[in-house]
Amino acid sequence: MTLLVVGDGPLRSTVQHAAGANAHVLGRRDDVPCLLDAADVYVSTSYREGLSLSLLEAMAAGLTPIVTDLPENVEAVDEAGLAFAPGTRRAWRTRCDDS
Repeated sequence: MTLLVVGDGPLRSTVQHAAGANAHVLGRRDDVPCLLDAADVYVSTSYREGLSLSLLEAMAAGLTPIVTDLPENVEAVDEAGLAFAPGTRRAWRTRCDDS
């Protein structure tokens, strides 16, 4: 499994440092549709967010979304993916194992 992290911000160097051998921090990209075509799932671990355009793009590309259970995410995902409580790896792992 390979994890691709797309995006940029003040925590990029922290994420790059924490990323394991199977993770690649790509930064800002202009070829997101190509990345979505190459992906198997879409994961968002946001603690706060309105309706996520990246989530909608991933779903339009046919990816299964795995997202935090923020109200906007749950409404968008409905039965098409998995939602978990933000903040703990255990909640994410347990939710994925149950499905």
